[in-house]
Amino acid sequence: MSPVNRDAGLFTLRPYQNHTVAANRAAHLGRRRPTGTGVANRTANVLATGLGKTVIGSTMASLALERMERTIVLTHRQELADQWMQKLHSQHPTASIGLVKGGRNEWDADIVVASVPSIGTERQLLRRRIPADRFGLGIADECHHSAADTWQTAMSYLGAFRGMPWSGFTATLTRGDSRALGDTWQEIVADYDIGFGVRNKDHNGHPYLVKPRGIRVRVKDLMLDEVKRSRGDFQDEDLGAAMVDADAGNTMVRAYQEHLAGKRTAAFAPSVYSAKRFAETFSEAGIPTEVITGATPDEARKAIYERFRLGTTLVIWSVGVLTEGWDAPWCEGILNARPTESSGLYIQIVGRGLRPFPAGGKTECIVLDVVGSSAKHRLISLKDLAGHEGDPRETIASYTDEDGTEELTGEYIDPNVKDWLEGELVAEEVDLFADSDSSWLQTDGGVWFIPTRESYWFLAHPPNEDGFRLGRIPANGGRAYWAERELTLEAGMAWAERYAGDEDPSISSRSASWRKSRPSLAMAAKAQRLGIPYEGMRQGELGDLMTVGHANIVLRKYAARV
Repeated sequence: MSPVNRDAGLFTLRPYQNHTVAANRAAHLGRRRPTGTGVANRTANVLATGLGKTVIGSTMASLALERMERTIVLTHRQELADQWMQKLHSQHPTASIGLVKGGRNEWDADIVVASVPSIGTERQLLRRRIPADRFGLGIADECHHSAADTWQTAMSYLGAFRGMPWSGFTATLTRGDSRALGDTWQEIVADYDIGFGVRNKDHNGHPYLVKPRGIRVRVKDLMLDEVKRSRGDFQDEDLGAAMVDADAGNTMVRAYQEHLAGKRTAAFAPSVYSAKRFAETFSEAGIPTEVITGATPDEARKAIYERFRLGTTLVIWSVGVLTEGWDAPWCEGILNARPTESSGLYIQIVGRGLRPFPAGGKTECIVLDVVGSSAKHRLISLKDLAGHEGDPRETIASYTDEDGTEELTGEYIDPNVKDWLEGELVAEEVDLFADSDSSWLQTDGGVWFIPTRESYWFLAHPPNEDGFRLGRIPANGGRAYWAERELTLEAGMAWAERYAGDEDPSISSRSASWRKSRPSLAMAAKAQRLGIPYEGMRQGELGDLMTVGHANIVLRKYAARV
């Protein structure tokens, strides 16, 4: 089957979209190489958010109509159903397009968009009197959900496991549970990741996806090792509570003001409770912010989206509502306040901000990754998106046309190189001091130091010297001496951590158990005398505030040198 090379309504198919349409049709007909001539009637297509999954699916529905076949599109969210309805109407103005959701049961249409929550049980299917053999093509949107019982019930009833051609579309084939998708999808026939979208351009010279730039935001008192886990990742409610307790909201406000000030940003929280608390903190800081949850009515949700488009709302907080089916190319920033070990979840979150918006001058998407202190858990970051994460995938096959003479080689298949995350394309800005387990603090004058009971170990950078010096000064303000000279920053940090750790490990370590305790009566009394509002603080946080206040005096003469 040769490439489609056709206009799709208001859209002209891009080369990789043509290839995807042809690859699905060839697999459904059994014309694929080098894997032979067997039919793969259930094919999966992995395309990063913004690469046009609905355009491809709509084109396939159009070709089915030309063959006098009806198409069923399964979705699981209101936004996705609306998106498919709009795209199908724009591409097929003369076709009848129906919706099966809630009170609507428009099964007589040529193309039907159906909500899985509305038809995913035998009782629902019987009540709606759905004809099982009515359709010749099935499309599963966000097909990484398809292993769920409701999806399996609907797809089985509609012939997916009896030979009817089905094509699934998703940005990631990884799931948050142990259910295998390989039992549902026989072959991946198209695979275009974020790197492909960043590297390649359309006929106007615009990249298919803008480049992401990652910045880590360290919440120093967020101890991820203490957060409960479920299904291989952090438990949402427990993670949300831990982030609120660690005062992540104020840390994120400062990060937003420094890196995203004035930019429309989609923010993702672990729980509804934390989303609302973070939104309150942003609003109190004068940042126009709103929250969308699963309970937000459709009309209210549309109004929030419109205010976000206009820029009167700058930050939208949600839990999972925005991870799928939300199309807002004017979004310039992602605030990921949901630390995760799931590559699938991370891909869905980051993808929300990568759609290009040339009219607005958008050239990149800044991704703020909120992380905590953790020696045990490896969090997914932008660097992990350079290659494929998750399920191992078969090599994508080549295809021949219907007369067997023309080979479609898959020239648009992503070669899976990692250059899109190297050099200046993506810069991950990492705070080396925050990554350390030592209790690094910084004076108002910019001097980095580690406190012990007796002294401060600090780094200085004299203006006429290339490297750093490591100094020790008594906490009572005595005379300082230089322990090491001509050091790189990393070497200076390493020596400071060694000396401070040898001198006083219980004070110099950020993970010391006393830091999590409530302030003692004596510490609380001292804080009251100093005018420090200590209510709700842990002993470590309050101690750091007091220490910095004292170090501002002891280390002030070194401020200009650092």
